[in-house]
Amino acid sequence: MPQLSDFVQKLGALVRNWTPTAEWHAVRFVESSDVDYSEPVPRVSEPELMTMESFQHRFESAVRSGYAWVNLSALGVLDGSLVVALERPRAATGALRTSVNLSGPARGNVNCRVVKR
Repeated sequence: MPQLSDFVQKLGALVRNWTPTAEWHAVRFVESSDVDYSEPVPRVSEPELMTMESFQHRFESAVRSGYAWVNLSALGVLDGSLVVALERPRAATGALRTSVNLSGPARGNVNCRVVKR
């Protein structure tokens, strides 16, 4: 089973390459369906953010569910944490292996805001 921490390490290296000024001391996770993309800067609600330990099960479930792919997308840095969204297709295809893709913010864009609900 792929480990979330391995992909986060790779994603963190990519973000540091794309945006060398980005600094964070922790990583928090959110389902992409819980992200507000209606503005240029993604907005997330603080209660939706999860630690790696609490998100590992969701990641494993997504990888085992027969999706052809899932994406771990670095949205930006928020209060010292790199915010990563888990994106998945609308429906599983019955794939035997799931490709885990990595993506991040546009070069230099590391802003992410919390929406208080």
